[in-house]
Amino acid sequence: RMLVDRARAGEEAGAHRYSLSLQYVHVREERVYDLLAPTEQRGVHGEKKRAVLRLKEDAGKGKVFVEGLREVELPDIESAKTALELGWQARQSASNGVNDDSSRSHAVLCIKLLCSKPGVPGPAAATRLCVVDLAGAERQKKGKTEGTRLNEATSINKDLMVLGHCLRD
Repeated sequence: RMLVDRARAGEEAGAHRYSLSLQYVHVREERVYDLLAPTEQRGVHGEKKRAVLRLKEDAGKGKVFVEGLREVELPDIESAKTALELGWQARQSASNGVNDDSSRSHAVLCIKLLCSKPGVPGPAAATRLCVVDLAGAERQKKGKTEGTRLNEATSINKDLMVLGHCLRD
């Protein structure tokens, strides 16, 4: 809310123009998903699923990025709330022996703020804030994990490596 309010105040003063955008991904079982993308694929039983995105490397810049990751513009506080709620609801969670609602994925929420001066091409300044929510790694015995939950718990540490690639600039 503070970012949107400050951007609006700066624009009203006429000195700068601001734009905010958001990206929201989760990493689960060594796969990257866009939490703001609509469900597209059909599962084996007809359920909707999100497309798995691929990590790519820009060899010229040495940067790793998520191919096909959408960036949602946030013109006002309501669009920001809607985007956050959409992403939060798309996250995977499940009950285990420790928590009733345990996150089964790592998530990265990135907010980008661009500042430009009227009449000057390109941004005068840009910044990005990334907030990371790591999945809990319960002890298997204490969490009474078995079957699907055991496989998820096993892959959480592997996912950290994939997550590192997503965050590296």
